[in-house]
Order: sequence, then C-alpha cells, then structure tokens
Amino acid sequence: MPSPPTMRLLNQIMLEPSKHKRQKALQSVFHGFNASSDWPGMAFVDDLLDIYPDAKIILNKRHSAQEWEQSVQSSLAFFSTWTYFLVTCWIPICYQHFWMYRTYMKLAKRRYGVGDIFAAECYERHNQWVRDVAAARGKEVLEWEPEDGWEPLCEFWGCEVPDEAFPRTNETAEIAKLKGVLVRRGLMVWAGVLGGVLVAIGFGRYFSKL
Repeated sequence: MPSPPTMRLLNQIMLEPSKHKRQKALQSVFHGFNASSDWPGMAFVDDLLDIYPDAKIILNKRHSAQEWEQSVQSSLAFFSTWTYFLVTCWIPICYQHFWMYRTYMKLAKRRYGVGDIFAAECYERHNQWVRDVAAARGKEVLEWEPEDGWEPLCEFWGCEVPDEAFPRTNETAEIAKLKGVLVRRGLMVWAGVLGGVLVAIGFGRYFSKL
C-alpha cells in the first residue's frame, strides 16, 4: 500500500486477461513475502494458489454480511468516492488508492456480477468464490472470525498458541483518523497549488506591464 508504483501495477494486473502475464506479474509483487492479509491477496486467491500451491487460506468473516456492509460503508467506502479523489488527487499514494477501489469494482462486476464492492451481496459472493477456488484445488479453508481467537488459527497453522491475549483494535476509529489526515493533507496540497497559480498570475500581470 505505501508504494504508488506497486499499487499502479496491481491495478493493471486486475484488468489483465492473460493468466500467464497476470501470474508472472504477481510473482514479482509477492516474491519474498510469507503471507498476505486483505489487499491485494484477497483479489488474487486463484492466481496465488496456482503460484504457491502449499499456501494456507484463512477466510476472515463477520457475524453477518449485513454487519460487514455496515462496517465498510462507514469506513472504507469513502476512499472510493470522487470527493476523496478531488481532495487528494495531487498525492500519488491517494491517487492510486482511489483507482484501486475503482478498478476492483470492475473486477468484482466481472467475477461476481456485482459492481458494488461494499454491498452485502458482494461479500457473500466473494466468500463463496474463495471456497470454490480452494475446493477446485483440493485446498482446505479456515473460516474464522476475530472473536475465535488464537486457537483455530494456531491449529490450522500447526503452531503453538501464544501466551498472550489476542490483539484487538478499533479499525473503524483508525480509518476515521486516517480520513482526517489524508483530507487535511490534500487540502494543504491544494492550497499550495492554488497559491502557486495565483503567484504565477501575479508575476505575469506585473511583467506584462513593464
């Protein structure tokens, strides 16, 4: 996520129809990593299982699709809006962040038949797609919710349960804070851009009178 060139590449990979080219590009992105959580791995489960057949799959879920929809509508959905784009488009990471969501909408429409990636129906269809992709390759899927804690994860991974409490964070609050930071930063950049334009106009008028 912190790399605009990588995000731009991933946006291109999402639209790449050639399986060979897509998987070759994904190898360059994922090389050297042991795991992927959320984006971008969740969009390329089929390709990643072909590239890494020994990989384990954990499907992180909520109590219900409606609960998930309510959560993402109040948090992540903002980053796909034109308001976010217009305010932050001068910042490369934000520019690519916006187009990541927009490109994934196209992928979701083609894959699930649902273009609204923040809808409960898309959540359900994505989860089923993961199950189907895994089943086609003879892979087990651990369907897990955060309140399940360490035990099912460690059993699935074949490791010992850590002697510490399972970490919990307020993701909605963190994303709300991030929104504020990015919007303020975008407005500051716009102020600099417009200020530069006004200075240039002022100099132009001054020299035109000489």
